Amino acid sequence: MYLDLTHTKDIYKAIRSNIISDQQVVMILVAENSQIDLLALIKEFNKEGIQFFGGVFPGLIYNNEKLDKGLIFKVLPVLFSPFLIRDIDKDNQEIPALRKILNKSGQQRNTAIVLIDGQTPNVAGFLAKLCSELGGEVDYFGGGAGSLTVRQPCIFSNEGLLQNAAIVGFINRNVALGVGHGLPELKGPMISTKTTSNCGHETTIENKEVLEYDTCVHLPYDIADKDLESKPTNQSEAELLLIDGAKHAAMESLKKGDQPPVDYLVIDSVSRVLFLNERFDEELQMVDVQLRKSESSASVEGILSIGEITSCQEGKLTLFNGKILVGSFYEDA
Repeated sequence: MYLDLTHTKDIYKAIRSNIISDQQVVMILVAENSQIDLLALIKEFNKEGIQFFGGVFPGLIYNNEKLDKGLIFKVLPVLFSPFLIRDIDKDNQEIPALRKILNKSGQQRNTAIVLIDGQTPNVAGFLAKLCSELGGEVDYFGGGAGSLTVRQPCIFSNEGLLQNAAIVGFINRNVALGVGHGLPELKGPMISTKTTSNCGHETTIENKEVLEYDTCVHLPYDIADKDLESKPTNQSEAELLLIDGAKHAAMESLKKGDQPPVDYLVIDSVSRVLFLNERFDEELQMVDVQLRKSESSASVEGILSIGEITSCQEGKLTLFNGKILVGSFYEDA
């Protein structure tokens, strides 16, 4: 549900009225230009012991609109309390014993929502440890929080508002996930010859062609291990391919049984906004049109992310760039 509110008490009351069980947790997604006092809101939730987690993002998605203020909240059935992991920028950072905890659920597969500080160093190292701990029996779905203009704390939970942190929440729902980019793959091997922290700026591929880019914010390049999205012949062609990729991601997320989804969550790379400009509205409209075919009454809601988190084909957990993830949630697992 989308709220365009700024006063702490008003936000708290609106969210509190939707909580019906102590087996639920609130996920709160905030647009960075919102005038919301997050520390005051955290304090308000902690007074009553309500579990919550969330992040601050460059923007929000509500149906077919891109919004730069307000918040989206979702009340989700959970298996356990969300796990806050601090200091993920450090090589010696430790992952909780999540596998032992998950084994208590008795479920064959679990859905993990992962929100992470998208601009912290060592993201790849953290995700590798998380995947090693949980293995391939988890459906991962998440994105990077933060701002493109200022470095600031962007992950929050009952434990506070933090930087260089991640949240892992296991929800009691099945998710069908569609992943799209839209541009054809260019195969490696490749060597990144210019990098800064998580960002690449120049890569040399096998035929010695040098590609200049910025994996933090720019398209059309999308690096994921040994795959690099190839450069289209012109801007118009690239825009059409990206929009078509979003369409297929939405369609893919609906391939699960006969019942319509009970909820949606779209995680769309902020780099797609920067590349598509005015045509980004077409991408959102395309996703909205496809999801409406399911006859679900749920609103199409999501975030603009600094990196997108899901499992790649090799089974690794990766922070992608330039992708769109469309998650359709079905009744409790």
